Amino acid sequence: MLEIERLIDTNKKLIRQLREGGLDALDKVLNTTRKTAATYRYSYDRYLQYFRDKPAGEDLTEQDLYVGFGFAYSWMATIKQLDPRIKIIDSAVDALNEVRSIHPADLGPGKIKTGTISNDEVLRIQRTIEPIRQFLGSVTGSSKLLHFVNPEIFPIWDVTIHGYCDQNHLKNSSDSLQRYVRHTFNVHSLINDASFNEIIYHPLTKALNQAHETVRDQYRIPDPMSKVRSAEFLMFFGGRLERIQQTPTFGSKKAWKQGQKMRATP
Repeated sequence: MLEIERLIDTNKKLIRQLREGGLDALDKVLNTTRKTAATYRYSYDRYLQYFRDKPAGEDLTEQDLYVGFGFAYSWMATIKQLDPRIKIIDSAVDALNEVRSIHPADLGPGKIKTGTISNDEVLRIQRTIEPIRQFLGSVTGSSKLLHFVNPEIFPIWDVTIHGYCDQNHLKNSSDSLQRYVRHTFNVHSLINDASFNEIIYHPLTKALNQAHETVRDQYRIPDPMSKVRSAEFLMFFGGRLERIQQTPTFGSKKAWKQGQKMRATP
């Protein structure tokens, strides 16, 4: 389980990058260009808005499932083959409506704060998500769709975030639904920590806003990050920063191969 102290330390590094070099410094760590970074920052707001605009009493449909599939994989390096069997689609649509209706209170905030989440509670969320994972074909893709549908509950997950949270992880274990569900509970444990708002969330959102203010004549300022999104963004930044620090001497064959992998953003 990722401890709050590690997230606080990463937050300080990210804010320092923003203060010293603005968005250019942040993009360099994330190994992206301004156009690519802007694509993620601004499509994110629109994807969330698509599902927010759906009336609360109106069920999501198969159409929304396919639109969500497109959203999720526009944030992926490659697109996987979805499973178009009718039974699987129907189950995935039902699951999409179920995860949309989950509220923070449904996760058991008291248990999250005390770290007493049981295996049964993890399994309950895992079973709810499974039809979506089966339809999309990956846990990473599913996490993006889950986040777009219910951003207050589900964080985005990929191999970079997995590596940041568990530095001894197995290479392919990021595509584990159980690991993602446990990560979801861990994120809520972090954002419910007494120090999160004052030490992490408010300083980070302030620094990001100030960095965007310097380029507002060219780029729109994104909507404020939610707490779940800010925690996940810190983990992605921390994972990228650690990759940079671990990269071998420039010019070596290994360095070139690692550079190629880093360009393929998950």
